[in-house]
Order: sequence, then C-alpha cells, then structure tokens
Amino acid sequence: MITNLDFQNKSGTAEDVATVLVLGGGVAGMRAAIDLAEAGIRVKLVESTHGLGGRVAQLGFMFPTHDCVLCRGTSDHGYGCTRPAISPAFMDQNLHPNIEVWTNTQVLDVAGEAGDFTISLRRFPRYVDPARCTNCGRCAEVCPVEKPRGFEAGLTKRKAAFKVAPRAIPNAYVIDRGPYCDDCHRCEQVCPTRAVNLSEAAFDTDVHVDAIILAVGTQLYDARQSEERRFLASAWFGSIFRISSSWTFAACVSP
Repeated sequence: MITNLDFQNKSGTAEDVATVLVLGGGVAGMRAAIDLAEAGIRVKLVESTHGLGGRVAQLGFMFPTHDCVLCRGTSDHGYGCTRPAISPAFMDQNLHPNIEVWTNTQVLDVAGEAGDFTISLRRFPRYVDPARCTNCGRCAEVCPVEKPRGFEAGLTKRKAAFKVAPRAIPNAYVIDRGPYCDDCHRCEQVCPTRAVNLSEAAFDTDVHVDAIILAVGTQLYDARQSEERRFLASAWFGSIFRISSSWTFAACVSP
C-alpha cells in the first residue's frame, strides 16, 4: 500500500505531505486520485477537457464491475438508483480534502526529477464559475448557436452554452466561446447568479510535485480520413456505403 512515507523529501524526512500530479481525468486517473488521497497524499488531478470521466463515461459503465462512471440521472438511472458510481466521490460535497481537481488544463513543460518535479500548466477558461452555477439552464435556452455534441459522438446537437453530461464534474455549465459570442452576451445577461464571464482569460501557473502519474487515455482513430475508407466508399458509390466506429455504434444503442 502506498503511503505518504513512500515520498520523502530531499532532506530524508516525511515532514512535508507529498504531492502527486495525476494527468488525465478518466476513470483510471479518478481511481488513482482516490487511492492516493486515502493514503494521505495530496493529489492534483489535471484534465484537459471540460469535465472528468473520459471515454468510459461516454460508454456509461466500467469493466468488469459494470459500475457507472458518471451518475447519468436518466430515466433508468434516476432517483433511488443504487448502481455504484465513481463520480459521487468527486462532487463538491464529497470531494476528499487531499484532492484538487483542475479541468481545462494542459501541461506546457515538465522539469526536474523523481521527488522534485516542476510542472508548467496552462488553465483555460470555462467562462462559467462552477461555484456560482446553479444548473438552471437559462444560458443554454437563450444561446442561438448549435454544435455537434461530442459526448454522444456527434450524433446530437448541443448549444454553445452546455453541460458535458447530465451529472458532469464539475457540475456546472460551460461556454464553448467563439466569435459568435462577441456581439451576443445573452448568456451573461440571463444568468441569475452572474456565473457567466465571457471576459475570462487563460493563465499559466507552475506547481511542484513529488511524482507524476500518466493516465491520459486514448485518442480515437478517425476511419473517415483513411485511404481504405475512401477506396471502399468509391467502390460502393459513396452514398450507400457508410462506416461506423464501435464508439459511434455504442452511442447509438446506449439508452
């Protein structure tokens, strides 16, 4: 079992609490963060997207226990559902005091050695303050811009003001800001708690950690751009031949 004693500082003592940076907020990174926090180690959980859960959250269940990743809050998993899920451990009211979650964050540089790393991070704005957002959904209601919903493999649409998932972590809306926002600002005007700030800017910061865990997951292969797909499409006249990835198929059959 890993404990804080396994991470001694340069003076050879364990007087200071060790800190580990977990890069990747999917199910592997979430599980690693919980295990480290319960062992008395401080954790900085860094995720590049708007929320935790990763690819597995899009599928809905974890292997082999068939537990939920994000509590989906759908009609078949609504009030009173007893199916286990990892996401409640990362909700604000349940978050372990040793875990600090940073979404919309990318690593710029890593320097140092085991026991003494300096990580340069860039934190991008989400334009909605999770501490103020009440999930009223008014920003999405007035938003005139629609885009493909990545959480559902682009098969449905969502507004530029949206939630990643019904029970997203952080449990708040986010603004997919673009040039269309410059003359709009409807979301700012209707927000009852003034949680929306379209002037928010990215900023860089450095953190010092004792160890790094890489849990960055995978990147999907786009078969539509492959030479094989173009050949097969031309052979089958294109209009009647379609290729669907297993990920898209899973999104189609998911309840």
